[in-house]
Amino acid sequence: MTTCLVPLAIYFASALAGGPVGRPPADTPSGLHADARIAVAPDPAAAQAACDRLRAEGPAGLNALIEEHKDVLQHGAGDPMWPRVTEALDKVAAQKDAYASRLFWYTDLEQAKAAARASGKPILSLHMSGRLDHSARTNLYADPKVSALLRERFVLHWENEPPPAKVTIDLGDGQTVERTNKSDAVHWVLDADGRPVDALPGVAKAGAFGAELSEDAELERSLRGLTPAARAAKLVKHHAIRRAVLDEELPSFLVDWFAKPGATPFKLA
Repeated sequence: MTTCLVPLAIYFASALAGGPVGRPPADTPSGLHADARIAVAPDPAAAQAACDRLRAEGPAGLNALIEEHKDVLQHGAGDPMWPRVTEALDKVAAQKDAYASRLFWYTDLEQAKAAARASGKPILSLHMSGRLDHSARTNLYADPKVSALLRERFVLHWENEPPPAKVTIDLGDGQTVERTNKSDAVHWVLDADGRPVDALPGVAKAGAFGAELSEDAELERSLRGLTPAARAAKLVKHHAIRRAVLDEELPSFLVDWFAKPGATPFKLA
């Protein structure tokens, strides 16, 4: 009887230590959940190694961590495991206070592009002064509608790059659009090849932010398969109409009309 228990004891000892012996592969559901448990272990080295493995699995790793510790997240800060769970979430998500938004962010653009190609989603790339895993932006990303929109329709990426006062969007074919920036952050909407579709300077209110991103997601999808010249022409028209609406030169209801299939071609002066 004692002999039979030895392998089992070795398995659990290894799992608690974060070692490879007896631990399922990290990219399997059982492996992800095993790492999700080890990620909050009292041993800092084992916990960090598990967080690294979960992060390497992308959003699936974060989801496993959330699912494994859903009771702690439901109980909130009063739960004794709250500090360990929220610390692990921040490490895996690469975002401070990730418990609030539950979003996974890439910090390598090439990895984000690969994920975008695999998922068929555009990229939302945040360029900011500082690091998203050090400074909280809880109010915007934690908004339920914004969080759902980002999770379902975008691959997320951030990098520490202070944005300029004038943001230039390269539309291709020699066409550019400039936007004024008065903040420490710009959200870029990119296609899976990293080509710009739009740039949203500053941090807007949740409703406006969500509306612009929903529009940009549809715009990016409509550009797929176009020639470079046709893509640039469509982007130029889109941004010209948007600028006219913002400057109150064009009634907003016309924007919806122009978007209808078969609408009469329109040229801005």
